[in-house]
Amino acid sequence: MSEWDKLEFAEALSVRFMQLTVLVNTTNEDLSRDEAEQELHLLRTVILGLPKDILDLVMQRISL
Repeated sequence: MSEWDKLEFAEALSVRFMQLTVLVNTTNEDLSRDEAEQELHLLRTVILGLPKDILDLVMQRISL
């Protein structure tokens, strides 16, 4: 995977992570919140299983 591809992949994952986090924190509807929480949990699992170089890129973007 090229560096450019790694950056794009990390960006996409971090954007989705932040979107889901906001959705979980602002949604009052139980069904929507539950779905967002499930997807966020799955995404966390995927992110933590990434190779270290991509994981570092994702974590840098999330922490901004």
